Amino acid sequence: MPNVSTFNDFTDGVRVLLDRTAAEKQYTDQGPDGPNELYEFVQHMAGGHGHALGEIVYKARRFAAKGNCEDLLKIAAWAFLIWRFARPNIPVADLPDYESHDDYFDYEY
Repeated sequence: MPNVSTFNDFTDGVRVLLDRTAAEKQYTDQGPDGPNELYEFVQHMAGGHGHALGEIVYKARRFAAKGNCEDLLKIAAWAFLIWRFARPNIPVADLPDYESHDDYFDYEY
């Protein structure tokens, strides 16, 4: 059977980066949904999400040049952090049901 990558494999890889790797690097030991003082500090000092966006651009360029799929996981991890800290603290369960893809992106947080 060929080696088939799955969405679960992808999200598991992102979770490892946001959970174990972040703890090993002492970014946070509270997991992806816990406090992340380092991210918030850098966000405050940089005046927004510029550092995280720069990491995404760097990882995308490196992936294009070298083809290391771990860079794609890192892009997703950085995107999650931006998403988490850019939107209001509204639990996803409390968001309205979306009839379509466009409804999700048209919703004003």
